[in-house]
Amino acid sequence: MEKIGKNIRIRREIKGLTLSDLSGIVDVSAGFLSQLENGSAQPSMFTLKKIAEALNTTIGVLIGEVEDIEKNYVVRRKSKKKYKQLGNGIKMFFLTSPDQDKIISPALVHMEKSASSGKSHYQHDGQELIYILKGKIEFSVEDHSYILRKGDCIYFDSIKPHSFKNIHTSESEGLWITTPPNL
Repeated sequence: MEKIGKNIRIRREIKGLTLSDLSGIVDVSAGFLSQLENGSAQPSMFTLKKIAEALNTTIGVLIGEVEDIEKNYVVRRKSKKKYKQLGNGIKMFFLTSPDQDKIISPALVHMEKSASSGKSHYQHDGQELIYILKGKIEFSVEDHSYILRKGDCIYFDSIKPHSFKNIHTSESEGLWITTPPNL
C-alpha cells in the first residue's frame, strides 16, 4: 500500500493539488487521502479509479506497474502484476506488461463470495467488456440488472452508472478489458 500512497502523493504534487483539492474532485475526505498517501488505508477499486482519473494517470501507474518498463510481449503466470485487494474481496491481475502506449487494459479479476464494487454505482470515461470465466456476477448498468454466468459477456460505455457484485456461492472470476487503459 505504501507504493500506491507514494505514487498518489507524487502525482498530486506534480499537478499542484492539495489534499483538499483532490478530496473535492474524487469525493473522499482529505483525511482518507492522507491515510492512503501514508500507506495506512486501502482504496476501493472505485476510489482508486477516480484518483487515477483526477491525476490524469492510470491505476497501473499508481500501483507501480510501469516502474520497470521493459517491452515484453508475454506475461507469464508467475509474473502477473497483482494489486492484492481492489475493494473488499477483489483481486486484480494485470495481463499485459507495462506500456505507456497501450490502448486497452486487460485484467483477470477474482472476486470472493459476496465481493462487490461498492455500495453505489460509479462511472468513468471509456468502455468495458467483461467475460465471465467462473461463477455468477450481477452487473447493474443504469437502471438495468444483468446476471452473468460462465461464458457470458457484457459490454457497455463506462460513462453509464454501473456496479457489480459476486452473487455466486463461492469465488467468481472474469476477464475485464477496459479502454482507455485506466487500470
